[in-house]
Amino acid sequence: MKKYIIQLILFTSLLFVASCSNDDNNGNPDNGGSPANGTFTAKIDGVDFKADFVVGIEGFTDEEGEEIRYLMINTQQDDDDTAFYIMFNNYTGPGVYNVVDNNVIITIYKENIGYNSFWSAPYDNLNTGKITITSHANQRIKGNFEFTAQGNNGDNITNVTEGYFDFTLGFSLPTD
Repeated sequence: MKKYIIQLILFTSLLFVASCSNDDNNGNPDNGGSPANGTFTAKIDGVDFKADFVVGIEGFTDEEGEEIRYLMINTQQDDDDTAFYIMFNNYTGPGVYNVVDNNVIITIYKENIGYNSFWSAPYDNLNTGKITITSHANQRIKGNFEFTAQGNNGDNITNVTEGYFDFTLGFSLPTD
């Protein structure tokens, strides 16, 4: 239980640290480009998504004498008010992470579209996709992903394909 409370606190902190204002481009909406610390792209139901920023936090916690490593990724696209939140429990470095049980938890948030503003994966005890970490060296993480996520009303499925990320970790936190 303590592990999940710590992760919730860190994840919430990530939201505050990584929040963007509408003026992050110094008043010029064409002053975009890739996020300063990396790239995060995907297709959401066939529509291109390119994050305006990506932030990663790696942490460690001690659960009953066993050190557990985790990784959180937070992204946002200001133009579309869309955000991704990805949490890897028991992160072990490069490899394939199936989106099933609580191994990887994903939430997509889309502002101003009404009732279906959250999609989550995994759902219904299904393996809904995978995330592959291809490289984790010198605080830089690269990988790709695809998965399906279920809307907060339970009947709307979103397909996320051609996902790719390449970013530098923003934080590395040891916790007790």
